[in-house]
Amino acid sequence: MAKGNHVFNDFDGCIASAFADVLAKMGGEGGAHLRALNGSGGPVAPARTFMDSKFTRSYPSLLVIRSHPRIAEIHWVQDDAVVAANDENSGAFGEAAAAFRSAVVDWAMGGDRDNPMAAWRQLVNAGVDHAAMERFVAGSSQSLAPRSAEGRRTLCLEIEKFIRGALTKDTAKWLIELRLDLQLQNYDYAKSESGWKATLGKGLGPGWFAPASGAG
Repeated sequence: MAKGNHVFNDFDGCIASAFADVLAKMGGEGGAHLRALNGSGGPVAPARTFMDSKFTRSYPSLLVIRSHPRIAEIHWVQDDAVVAANDENSGAFGEAAAAFRSAVVDWAMGGDRDNPMAAWRQLVNAGVDHAAMERFVAGSSQSLAPRSAEGRRTLCLEIEKFIRGALTKDTAKWLIELRLDLQLQNYDYAKSESGWKATLGKGLGPGWFAPASGAG
């Protein structure tokens, strides 16, 4: 049986999927181009040309997010237990991911009723499997894992800090840049850029997320 339950869920993949949802909503081949760049097997050269010409701000921003060293850690930090089918954490993250993707599409298409960062907040709160974290801390066969339990717990807490801090800020920045790119493609938004930033930044800061793992 397969082993290895991830401690952290696929945040950057969720952002990329939301981007693909927006492109699909726009129609045309944009969604297929982004999927090709994400490894679907489609032609890469025309896909890169399309994204580089149409999404000059938001696509490079997505690449910056995905290239961060902490993102690589998110993808390899896992326990050694048998993979749990339909576990509660995966279900909660799946629901939060669907809500975030829907909110991003609404945001990109001009909807201002909901703040997509509120959906991101729920995604982050659902994105840590605490049981898998404790198993990873107790012991790990991963070659990159710190050798001590203290080191493994510190790694998990640093990743969680990154998700709640730098990744959250970069996601808000990506959302702004997505609208700016679409504005150049004749999408007309009622709010000014400063208004969008105020919407996305509302509530960001201490106390916005549930207590971090190990917090007293």
